[in-house]
Amino acid sequence: MIRKHIKEWPSDKELGPDNHEACELIEALHNTVDSKNLKYYTDENGDEDSVSGVGKDVYGKYSFTEKVYEGRVYLIQVRDKDQIDNAYKHTKIGMQMPKVEKKELN
Repeated sequence: MIRKHIKEWPSDKELGPDNHEACELIEALHNTVDSKNLKYYTDENGDEDSVSGVGKDVYGKYSFTEKVYEGRVYLIQVRDKDQIDNAYKHTKIGMQMPKVEKKELN
């Protein structure tokens, strides 16, 4: 549905179900972001579907979905924090994160 509107879409192999990183990102999205208030679109056949998937930009791969909150549509992205931190080191913009104590995950 959305694919036809994007001119330079990464290959299915890179973002598809056979790509381990893409699968992990989708799992992280579905296990951390609830499915309430998703934004639904109606296609030319009258079928409704929500938008979610895996994308790629200059900072790396990410999973995404759209949700409605108080009448506005928000794009939610899930990214590997280590990957995005490393990418921001090589740019001038950087990401402003609060100073928090780092702990190892179990």
